[in-house]
Amino acid sequence: MQDRRELERARIDGRAAFAGAAYLIGVGLIFLLERVGAPDGLVRALGPLFALAGVALLGLLTRSTRVPAFFAADRAIPAPYGGLAFAASAAGLVLCLGPPGDSPLPLAGVALGLVVGALAVGPLQRATGASAASDLMATRFAGRPLRLVLAALLFVIGALVATAGFEAAANALIGLFALSRGAAATIIAAVVALMIVPGGLAGLIWGAAASAGIVLIIVYLPIAGRLLASDAAIWPPLREAGLWSDALARSWSAGAGDFEADLLVVVASALAIAALPLFAAPAAASPGERQAFRAGGFGLIFAALIGLAAFVDPIVWSAPSASMTSGLKSSAILLAALALAAAGAHSASRAWGLTNAGGFDRQHPPLASQRLARSRALALVVIALCAGLAGRLVFEPKFAIVAAAAAALGLIAPVLALALFSRATSAHAIASLSASLATALVLGALERRVPDAGRLLIGALSAAAAGFAAGWSIAIFSRDRRRRTAPLSDLFIDAPLDPGG
Repeated sequence: MQDRRELERARIDGRAAFAGAAYLIGVGLIFLLERVGAPDGLVRALGPLFALAGVALLGLLTRSTRVPAFFAADRAIPAPYGGLAFAASAAGLVLCLGPPGDSPLPLAGVALGLVVGALAVGPLQRATGASAASDLMATRFAGRPLRLVLAALLFVIGALVATAGFEAAANALIGLFALSRGAAATIIAAVVALMIVPGGLAGLIWGAAASAGIVLIIVYLPIAGRLLASDAAIWPPLREAGLWSDALARSWSAGAGDFEADLLVVVASALAIAALPLFAAPAAASPGERQAFRAGGFGLIFAALIGLAAFVDPIVWSAPSASMTSGLKSSAILLAALALAAAGAHSASRAWGLTNAGGFDRQHPPLASQRLARSRALALVVIALCAGLAGRLVFEPKFAIVAAAAAALGLIAPVLALALFSRATSAHAIASLSASLATALVLGALERRVPDAGRLLIGALSAAAAGFAAGWSIAIFSRDRRRRTAPLSDLFIDAPLDPGG
């Protein structure tokens, strides 16, 4: 068994090395074309085209008709690649929220939320054996009305995140190729569909990991090139204290508000980001809880490296070749947005698992082919909806992210936490969700207007606290009705991840 795992890991590493080398060869080709006088439009477009073709091809190669591969990537994703997938989604999220000075959420809250999601939420979900939040809640709560409400909420949250990614990706494509919004949205929809529909979670993880790898190559390529060229090419700019002091001053002025912001806003932002279901996907594909924790650690490191590259961007990208530079930088932006759109669409497609028709039913479990067909159909529905919105409307992606985060914190997080409590039943989950909804409605009535992001997340935190208190207080004083049956991890393997009949 150990030899088999080592062989599979060697194959994975070989494929990753080949993909990285192929992209570097593509970048070299772009450089040569620019040197020989190729048109600027071609030079600028080749980078994004290579990136789009690469992630779409990876999605096709991961196509599977097996439920464990589609829903859990066979629990075989090594931690570094899971970390890359996490970093790609995190980069897309930060991209949609905008720079620190314009972001509706404090930078400290977003960073803390990513840390909590990577090191706590993801590993905890993986410890239950669930491949998604819908799996966990479907096995714990049997009430059909409750499942339908939770499924609708998960679908809306995932669709909002996907819509934000679609909008950012469409804007990047329009800037590159001067396309109409409809054409750009159609191209994004086709690529996202190829990423997640054939292979499910496996396609998402490998596509997002490749996206993060390409982004890292793009942002660190000029640094490596200057270091290899000569010391004189890189060290003088680094020694010029004025450049660094200006960059530090800009970053500090943009992020200083985070430290001066109300602590409650930072806490609410952190918990809201951590509650987004999409950040648990890399952990669900990990072989175990320990590997899920390692994947989260790698994800934070890779995300920090991407952020560091953005910090030194004015220094390292001061090259004379504007066409190649703009094309590569646009590729990085496009891939980050695509990774977020794919993660949101996949998260929304997993909401079906909460319904009796497509979820956990021990007496009459659906066939494997039915589960796959329903999840793929729902993914296509989400992609079509997002493409339609991105093609017809112009809006700020950050508003969709804030709305999704508020819904995840205020309505889903209390029920998800309750699912980890052994005494909890469907009645307790209904009480928790009812208290959260009632609190949100009362706060909305008192507000009498659309609140800003900070007040909205504080309201979501209040709703989460009310729901958490209601559900857990009732459960604590209720009779312990734990069944002496198989543990949750066995149920996930026997029902949602079995090969079907």
